[in-house]
Amino acid sequence: MNGSEKKFYRLLQRNLIAEFIILAKVRVEDFVDVNKQGLSFGEMTGKRNQIKFYHVDFLICDLKTTQPLLGD
Repeated sequence: MNGSEKKFYRLLQRNLIAEFIILAKVRVEDFVDVNKQGLSFGEMTGKRNQIKFYHVDFLICDLKTTQPLLGD
């Protein structure tokens, strides 16, 4: 993380209640799934490639379920 990202991370840590976990630099592909229904392998691969190289700086998840709630 760069300096401003570290500063924002610390701010999130201080201000979020203990029910959340903050993950940093998470690939979109790790929490967004391609709907494979009705797609050929090639189409599915193409859809995955549309999100493969993107990430969010921070992903806020439910601490108990790790379900993503908010990404930025």
